[in-house]
Amino acid sequence: MSEMGVKVRQLIAQRNEDRMEQVLGELKAARAASDVAYAAVVMFTNAYALLNPDREEAVVLVKRMQEDLEYFRRYAMPDPHRTRDTAPDDEEPEQPVEPAE
Repeated sequence: MSEMGVKVRQLIAQRNEDRMEQVLGELKAARAASDVAYAAVVMFTNAYALLNPDREEAVVLVKRMQEDLEYFRRYAMPDPHRTRDTAPDDEEPEQPVEPAE
């Protein structure tokens, strides 16, 4: 019985390693795609703001983009100096405010 248990554990560990490599590959591909999409949004927003500096929409677009970036940097990007152990428990992420149209 012990030999069977060891064999099962080895097979499960091998399966988990194989799946982990597949997930990491998918995450890298998704990150690359999101980086390309983000660069396109930044280029569009900057071009729109440069071509239409007097329009209210340009100001709203740039302001919204800055709010979203700040939200992302604050809550989505890992901070190497702050771990989950040192993070305050009562800190709630702020939701970005929708711009008025």
